[in-house]
Amino acid sequence: MSDAFAARYPVLFHVTERSALPGIRQHGLRSAAWLVSHHCAPLSLIDQNRRAWVNLGKGVPPPAALRRQGMRDSSLQSRLRPDITPTAWRRFINERVFFFVAEKKALRLRDAERARCQVLLRFSTAHILAAADGMTTCPFNNGYIDRSPAHRRRLRDFDDYRPVAAWTSRDPVQEVAIPTGLPPDVEFTECLCPDTEILRTSETGQLPLGSAAC
Repeated sequence: MSDAFAARYPVLFHVTERSALPGIRQHGLRSAAWLVSHHCAPLSLIDQNRRAWVNLGKGVPPPAALRRQGMRDSSLQSRLRPDITPTAWRRFINERVFFFVAEKKALRLRDAERARCQVLLRFSTAHILAAADGMTTCPFNNGYIDRSPAHRRRLRDFDDYRPVAAWTSRDPVQEVAIPTGLPPDVEFTECLCPDTEILRTSETGQLPLGSAAC
C-alpha cells in the first residue's frame, strides 16, 4: 500500500533549524542519534530528556541543533507499556526522523518558538519511499503528553509505529517516522522563518512540489 499512501499524502512536512540546512544538504535529514554520533556528542543527549535546545558542532550559527523535549521520566513512566523504560523510549524516538502529514500542524510547531529561526521542509512522499527504507506510520501524536487520569491513559508502544506497507485508507495518520533519516539526494522545498517569504529547493532553486511561499 505504499503507492496508495503516497497518493493520499503526496507531501510530508518536517521542521528544523535554518542553520541546519547546509548539513542536511550534505549529509541528508538525519535523526538525533545520528547527529549525536556524527558530532561525537554525549550519548546522554539521546538517553535523557533534553529540557532545552542543544547546539551541536562548531560555528555561529551551529551546524546542527537538537530540539528540546518533554519526555521526563515522571511524565513518561505511566504512559508507556510496562516493560518499556523511559530511556528505551527516548532512544527509540531519537533514532528516527519524524514528519507531519498535515502542513498546518508542521507550521504550528515551527511558529511555536518565534525566537528560533526554524524552517518548514516539504518532501515528496514518493521520493522518500524510493530513497529510504523502513517508513512507518503512527495513528497517534506520541509527542503530546495528555493530562488524563492514569487509568485512562493510552500506553505508548513501539508497535504504534507500523510499516507503511500495512497502511490502509481507513487508518488515521498523525506521525510518519523513518529510522536514521534520509540520504542527501532526497530533494526538498523549504519555507523560511514565518516573516520571510522566500522559497528554495535543496539544489536547484526551483519548486518541484508546486508549492507556494508561506
